Amino acid sequence: MFNHILLEVHCHKESNDDSVSCCGEKTPTYRCLLDKCPYLSFTSHENAMCYIGDSSEAETIISLGGEMLSESCDEEKARLLWRCISEKKIEEAYNEYMNEIKMLGERE
Repeated sequence: MFNHILLEVHCHKESNDDSVSCCGEKTPTYRCLLDKCPYLSFTSHENAMCYIGDSSEAETIISLGGEMLSESCDEEKARLLWRCISEKKIEEAYNEYMNEIKMLGERE
């Protein structure tokens, strides 16, 4: 069984060149975690729906918050609604992909 965790990762090394972190990458990566980098910090990233690309970076992400949580709404009900919609959309995306890939295979 796998347990997937979405973390927001930061590099806190001060450098003259802000485009390079301590490991030589432009942004922190999972290598920073594996190497136990002393400049690494991270925080959890709750209530997010995202696409993770080949480099394990979130390329498209929507997190519940900001204008999505108005002062007049019940936050717990909003979180449950967000979860329900997110799970439904993930299932829809999977089904759409499987149908499209099947049709693509039939065309070849």
